[in-house]
Amino acid sequence: MEVKQGSQRIPELDGLRGLAILLVLLDHYLSAPRFDGTSRFWSLFFKSLAGGQVGVDLFFVLSGFLIGGILLESRESPNYFRTFYLRRIHRILPVYYSFILIYLAALGIVHFYVPGVSTTSADFSHLFQYPIFIQNFFWSKTHLEWLYLGVTWSLAIEEQFYLCAPLVIRYLSLRRLRSVLVAVILLAPLLRLALFLGPEEYRYLATLSMPCRADSLALGMLGALAWRSERFHLFLRENPKLPARVLMFLFLAVVLLLPWMYKPRGPLRGSVGYSTLAFFFLALLLFVLVRRESWLAGIMRLRPLRELGTISYCVYIIHAPILHGVHYLLLHSSPSIDSLRGALATLIALLATLGIAALSWHFMEKPLIKRGHRFVYSASLNPTS
Repeated sequence: MEVKQGSQRIPELDGLRGLAILLVLLDHYLSAPRFDGTSRFWSLFFKSLAGGQVGVDLFFVLSGFLIGGILLESRESPNYFRTFYLRRIHRILPVYYSFILIYLAALGIVHFYVPGVSTTSADFSHLFQYPIFIQNFFWSKTHLEWLYLGVTWSLAIEEQFYLCAPLVIRYLSLRRLRSVLVAVILLAPLLRLALFLGPEEYRYLATLSMPCRADSLALGMLGALAWRSERFHLFLRENPKLPARVLMFLFLAVVLLLPWMYKPRGPLRGSVGYSTLAFFFLALLLFVLVRRESWLAGIMRLRPLRELGTISYCVYIIHAPILHGVHYLLLHSSPSIDSLRGALATLIALLATLGIAALSWHFMEKPLIKRGHRFVYSASLNPTS
């Protein structure tokens, strides 16, 4: 079995990214909206899709695996920090800052031209948090701020990860790096548990902050280390059935935790629950890479899923405000799917989200990524980012 390098495009990972954003869309578009229908079956069905919020956990594991792999392969580069951060700037900031500017413009339009929707100084006073990615440390948000910018808490965690990961990979030996990653994986759930058992006003940090969510990212990095180890691949060749067994075991563990996934965040879900999801998604990631002939890997290579994964960054940022905006403009109400009109408005919002994200990818993100790749680690060492 050949060790895959980060410079090679792996279609299964695009499919996993597509799966992650699909789960988020199912949660926010079908579960979160109001459903007041009389059918108990459909009511329970739509509520069950709330589990789609775990798509964010899959994004974290993927990010740790991909970014960790890039950094591991370029850790000896003389342009290590410069190239990494310039590429990240080209990939992340233009779409994100454009989104914030549109929010400012939308606030102005709402304030002056939309009757019945009030804005206050608080809608503007928190904006300093977003350009510097510290919004995940603050719970106090206005209603409009949550609707438009609420999902960016996970982007803040990603950016904070980008500050830490390059340093530890550059300056720690691989042996010490493994020890640090294992320590993070063990300590993060304990920190979350301590927060959940402490004062209620700080419990949100267990879900929204670093280092409380660092274990998912650390697991992804640990997976990247293993994937680049000949010993790991030799172990897999000697135990060919192990990946499937581990994946099934963790899937059953997630199923057992499902009753707590639909309850308000609590100690079990916040500590063991997040960790179990992270282990499951890492097992899924490694399985589709190891067993590329499997039906599961085949699903991840499906073109629609891979294309959704390609535009997932913009989809994630814009999907919630577009959903609320479309419902307000068309129906003058919050999102609901308990009528044909509500369902059609949700469908229009979905199509608008995908269309805008596709345009963003082709005319902004893709050219900027190409420009970012002008900055290289070295002539012979230039992993894809």
